[in-house]
Amino acid sequence: MRVARGLLAVIEMQRVLADPGSPWATSRCAGAAAGVARLLPDFGDRVVLTRFLARLAFPWRACHEQWPLARRPRTSTCGG
Repeated sequence: MRVARGLLAVIEMQRVLADPGSPWATSRCAGAAAGVARLLPDFGDRVVLTRFLARLAFPWRACHEQWPLARRPRTSTCGG
């Protein structure tokens, strides 16, 4: 196993992007998740997972009211 330097930042790996029934589905989410899975062993405990958390007081309030799926629980990830 190769040990990489630095951190691996994984951004927005949400199920809503992987679910074919979702209006926000993207065909490349599965490929991105596979790529991340290949990188994980090289970074060990130096992986940062992020995701957008909607707040209804946020300037995007109208968008989040229209798209309740944007307010899914923080455990809703694309990679499982």
